[in-house]
Amino acid sequence: MNIKKFIADNPQQALMMVKKEMGPDAVILETRTITPSGGHSGKGRSKIEVTAAIDYEMAQGKGGPEARQSNLEDQVKLEEVEVKLREIWDSLVMLQSRIMGTSGTSQELVYHNYFGLSPSVIKGLVPVPDEEPAPGAETKVVKDCLITVLKQIHTSAGNGRIFSFVGPTGVGKTTTMAKLAALSAVTHGRKTALITVDTFRIGAVDQLKTYARIMGLPLSVASNSVELHRAIRNYDDFDFIFIDTAGRSPGNKNDLDQLLTTLDTGDPIHHYLVLSATTRLQDLYMAERRFSALPLGSYIFTKLDETTDVSDMLNFLLSRRRPISYFTTGQRVPEDIERATRRRVAQWMLRRKRRTEFRVSSGASEHGSSQSAQTYS
Repeated sequence: MNIKKFIADNPQQALMMVKKEMGPDAVILETRTITPSGGHSGKGRSKIEVTAAIDYEMAQGKGGPEARQSNLEDQVKLEEVEVKLREIWDSLVMLQSRIMGTSGTSQELVYHNYFGLSPSVIKGLVPVPDEEPAPGAETKVVKDCLITVLKQIHTSAGNGRIFSFVGPTGVGKTTTMAKLAALSAVTHGRKTALITVDTFRIGAVDQLKTYARIMGLPLSVASNSVELHRAIRNYDDFDFIFIDTAGRSPGNKNDLDQLLTTLDTGDPIHHYLVLSATTRLQDLYMAERRFSALPLGSYIFTKLDETTDVSDMLNFLLSRRRPISYFTTGQRVPEDIERATRRRVAQWMLRRKRRTEFRVSSGASEHGSSQSAQTYS
């Protein structure tokens, strides 16, 4: 078998070179695009390298010349499609870079296109590179950017024994509290009590009573700070106390003030701000600003199972710096809750990267995010 490589400016030229030197019986073994130095910034022109082979003995009797030529042309056409898709991808990358107002360094493009980071967040992350990465170094660039982002994500389950759950309406505070209470009492055997100050929402107390009855936990109801402080004192010998609150609209100052007054008992309470991963970034910012009148301890993000894009959550966490404690991924109690880890964040980031590649090029190969993400736990 005779094997030889050909380098040309485009697939058609490569095909002509193969046919001229090796004849119509040649078989394409491999094709790849050669990107010159500076290709990440759109400089230089890519070339096509084709590896072809001819086995004269096997070529005899394997169909006529027209069939073999058709097979060769089909393989080269596939490469031509891939090259065109890559050109489209590169054009979109550079267009988004100009929209961002950046110089288009490879790291900035990875942050924005693959991970969905906003320009303001990127400014606090991207280092000034000494030089553009060498051709074929995209994997290393993505890995370096991923590590840089994950280093800025802080995780903590929270300190103390008294925890409250505050946040906007509809984010799943009561269900989230029930999940953590079940893990604490049922799974780990810790003495756990529940308190609710949600006396406004119809059926809220009954919902929590149902959870408490199923888990065999005591439940107290408080409508003001005095009653809340008294309920906390009644559970002095308990390992953990979880306090449920009514959902408050960040835009309703009176409701927020009433909640803050109720929770102002003088007790050391770790306040979880519960937010939904399906919420827009600007709304996340507004909720955090309004609830920051409380000494917030950390965040819990819910409904990760209801979104395919975690970029708003990621931008929020990178810009606010408070730790993230838990993620919830469904309605099951207590199964659908997990401690927040950098590994889990990395998995979602890599999944977004793959979806972005597939959406633009329709030819990106799938990689195991959980396997890659283990490096960053």
